Amino acid sequence: MASRSKLPENVVGFFRRVSAQLSENDPDEEVAERFWANTFEFAFKNNPLRLSRDKIVCCVLEKLLKLAPPQNVSAFLSKTLDCLDRYVSDKYASHVIQTALNQCLRANQDEFIQVHDEESPDSLNDLVVKISTGVTERLNDYVFDTYGSHVVCALIQVLSGVKVGDNVVRSRVSQKVAQKKTGASRDKTAVATLAETTCNELTEDMRSQLDSFCEAFTSMRDFSHCLTDQCGSKVLQTLLYCTHKRDEKRCKHLCRQVLASCKVLSIGDEDGGDGMTCSTGGASPITRLAEDAVASHGLECILKVASPKLIQRLCQQCFSGQLLSMALHPSANFVIQKLCDAIVTENQLVLLVDELLPYLEDVLAVCHFNVCTALVKAAARLRAKQEEVLEALMAAFHTGDGSKKCCRAFLALTTLDALDEQPKDEDSKAGTRPSLIILPQGCLLLAGLLGLSEPSAVLDSLLSFSTAELVTLATDKNGGSRVFEAFLACEGASSKRKRKLVKKLKGEFVQLACDKFGSYVVDACYKNTKSKSQEDIVTELLQEENKLRENLFGKHVIRNCDLHDYKQYALVMPDKHAQPANRKRMFSENEDYGEGVGEDDSTSEVVPPKKKSKKAKKT
Repeated sequence: MASRSKLPENVVGFFRRVSAQLSENDPDEEVAERFWANTFEFAFKNNPLRLSRDKIVCCVLEKLLKLAPPQNVSAFLSKTLDCLDRYVSDKYASHVIQTALNQCLRANQDEFIQVHDEESPDSLNDLVVKISTGVTERLNDYVFDTYGSHVVCALIQVLSGVKVGDNVVRSRVSQKVAQKKTGASRDKTAVATLAETTCNELTEDMRSQLDSFCEAFTSMRDFSHCLTDQCGSKVLQTLLYCTHKRDEKRCKHLCRQVLASCKVLSIGDEDGGDGMTCSTGGASPITRLAEDAVASHGLECILKVASPKLIQRLCQQCFSGQLLSMALHPSANFVIQKLCDAIVTENQLVLLVDELLPYLEDVLAVCHFNVCTALVKAAARLRAKQEEVLEALMAAFHTGDGSKKCCRAFLALTTLDALDEQPKDEDSKAGTRPSLIILPQGCLLLAGLLGLSEPSAVLDSLLSFSTAELVTLATDKNGGSRVFEAFLACEGASSKRKRKLVKKLKGEFVQLACDKFGSYVVDACYKNTKSKSQEDIVTELLQEENKLRENLFGKHVIRNCDLHDYKQYALVMPDKHAQPANRKRMFSENEDYGEGVGEDDSTSEVVPPKKKSKKAKKT
């Protein structure tokens, strides 16, 4: 690597002033374009590679590239072709070219194939193809390089026209730094977006170059190390997600080649179909990979994009007999979770249930709660083995059959015996604060159980909570609102049970509506109940309408619960005898709004029988 010379003070000072100006306010397009034009001209007078390799200046160039129009991005990329290797492998310059490549994803179809600069006759499409050709020539070096691997990931996304989530391409440290800068908090219960396709169609050059890249990738001398190498694993995951979105056939072939290179599966036939068999001899290769902290992420990715046929092969030939040991391992248990999400047949579920259900208490003892949650969701999705899974969880938590305290144990993720033995503080004994332990994973488990067809014991247990405990759960930041949403959307939750929940929360809807998390519960109660329950909710909210309008979350509840429409109906029909029927007509329009709507309320409007015609009376 070439020596890194220090930039003159006047150059660094210029970029410091540009950075400060950009940080003070968010410039509009005209200001940003002027900034970029001046900085771009200044950069090429002072050697763009040298500037990009500076710690301070590279950050400014990244900011400006994110604001730059396609013609400026094209001009910048054209200057990187002569010294591409030094850009890709440099600690700071690699971030600059990575940002420039990411900007290509945002360009529309016309901007991508259009020539923007008279001095550079190449379009963005031509430049990306040239960069891809240069990177492919030294692909084995870049894939396993700390900085070059990020550039390769960005290049794969541009070639495929697919944007992959930061949770895949960025390291944990990088994600934490980005969250700290933006001030965003990580939602532990949220599901991250893995990949999404851009609106642009791939050009023929891009398709051809992507095929060439995939062939070069699988032909690397260290291809078998992609799963176990920290940098190579990121590149492999990015390529799998992108090809899964654009070319499923290519993705299936890539999955087979990866597994064959790691001796997990051997391919008998050239097409990798029925000739695929599990490698034998010694310890199980799938277990060794799943227990590796790096390779487990690659296996999770393969399970997410694998075809149903490949999932069936893996279940029968590789995972069978290994599930319990993997479920108890710190890294391999994540692979089991993804396997539960990937299975598509009842026979595959039976394999998991037979091996894991007898030992659920052992899995809970090592705090691998998400394995149980994934198993519950698989049973709910495939509509099979639901009763067995619920009974096994009841036994693992020592709740007994039909115990009304099971929800407390599920939320606290501890056995009922241990929960009863825990000492209560003075507030709990006095009744001023409900003794309810709520954990994020416990909320996910309880919400998963409510997704079963007939979880009567769980439904009755939740309804046995006091009003104070229900409010505590609804306003808890660990995901208590998801439990209520799952309850109201549950197939087994009859209209009578939903009505009982609304009655228990009566008098607390205003407090819930003004809470960040409780407002979701109010919306769910309104959308998934019938007219009488909706009327009770709206009537209570209207009594404190001014308070709701002054609250950030209350404003959303006013809109979602149609308070304005209710007031309009009340003004149109001021007659006391006409109002009830008019209100029912209004709420009946919302009866089918949302999911999980159960049976009709007993208080719903009864349609009177049709009167006989006069001719019928005469006869």
